[in-house]
Amino acid sequence: ARANADALLAPDRRAWLEFRQGSLTAPLDEPVDLLLANLPYLTPGQIAENPALDAEPRLALDGGPDGLALIRETIADLPRILSPGGAAAFEVDPSQAATVRALLQERFAEADTAILPDLAQNTRHVLLSRRAPVDNAGGSRAPRGPASSRRGPDPA
Repeated sequence: ARANADALLAPDRRAWLEFRQGSLTAPLDEPVDLLLANLPYLTPGQIAENPALDAEPRLALDGGPDGLALIRETIADLPRILSPGGAAAFEVDPSQAATVRALLQERFAEADTAILPDLAQNTRHVLLSRRAPVDNAGGSRAPRGPASSRRGPDPA
């Protein structure tokens, strides 16, 4: 990932990135504003049914008996690592989208969640957006860091 960032990003964009190595969210010692996760989410049965996956490392595919082991572990740690006003997104198998959304809603009843399709219109992405806390003046606080000075399009 570091080599790709160095090769593909302009220096001012590359400066925004920090790489940490470790198990899932364990290396994070302060809240983050955005977590994007494309964790292994296939079940052993799905892997066995698809011979085209034989060339892939099983570690990169196998999400445990129901495909959600690493996703559950990451969601369990989100209250510690996701800043107020932060967002998280998970890529999942379409059959898992509703379950992952429910897991997020159990942890973050006050947050907004959504299931979005991929380019093939499969329900592949589950999003969580925590509401930013309101300051004493009645406005919400913007996320920290360089990205807070940029605004993208408002979500639909």
